[in-house]
Amino acid sequence: MFQYLYKMKNSIIICLLLLSCEALAQEINVVTYNIRFNNPGDGINAWPNRKEKVTKLLLAQDFDFIGIQEALYDQILDLDLALQNYKRIGGGRDDGQNKGEFTAIYYNKTRWTLKSDYINWLSDNFKTPGSIGWDAALPRIFVGGFFESALNKKAIVVTCTHFDHVGVQARENSAKIIMAYLNGINANGDFPHVLIGDFNAATGDKSYQIFTNKLGNLDMYFKDCRPSNNEDGTYCTFEVNKQPCTSIDHIFVSHQWQIIDFEVIHANDGTYYPSDHKPVRARVKLP
Repeated sequence: MFQYLYKMKNSIIICLLLLSCEALAQEINVVTYNIRFNNPGDGINAWPNRKEKVTKLLLAQDFDFIGIQEALYDQILDLDLALQNYKRIGGGRDDGQNKGEFTAIYYNKTRWTLKSDYINWLSDNFKTPGSIGWDAALPRIFVGGFFESALNKKAIVVTCTHFDHVGVQARENSAKIIMAYLNGINANGDFPHVLIGDFNAATGDKSYQIFTNKLGNLDMYFKDCRPSNNEDGTYCTFEVNKQPCTSIDHIFVSHQWQIIDFEVIHANDGTYYPSDHKPVRARVKLP
């Protein structure tokens, strides 16, 4: 009888510990979305005609982090107003403030506290606002921050970027710069990283392989959240079924994360998508 009670007591303790550990496990829902700059020439697909579709899509799921690319400042103000449960980091690529297309991260302010953030240019002069790297057509940036969880006070690093659409060398060197920068962060600890954005690169591109090559990145490497059998494209133009979609928007995570699920969101009104890119979403978990 006493043996039975002792075993039962131990079982209850183990169950409570497991439940406690499960409760403290960190799961996040993250999305990356190139929302297309506010171009009046887009006609029916100009920003004023689709901003409600974009914000509705972003509010439809309870995201922890929302990575945005290509937004101009007026679009950012619209997003700020709509995403009231979020705070924002990032800036425009021309000056790091409000000029040029933004790369930005919105984070759920009830779950995450920003401890520090960064914005850098994808060029040899990566601290120089507006600098253009190598064969790139335009200035490009990456932004990110250290975020502390309200759940367990653990810190994670989230980075968002938008690579050049023209420069092959620029994309390759941009990947190298980001890897070097994030490895520098990890010199102070083995932080869990999430890297999201429009990389203008498919899986065969050299820049993609720089992130995911485990043998080539002994200190740190990334896993693509997309399953290998998932061929859903992300850049499509606005019109549904007008052309094959290409997969250039990605969500990468460092080795600490377990990937729960992945989705290319196909939301549309039957004729048009809310942007010329589809958003990409993933849920990942720290054990």
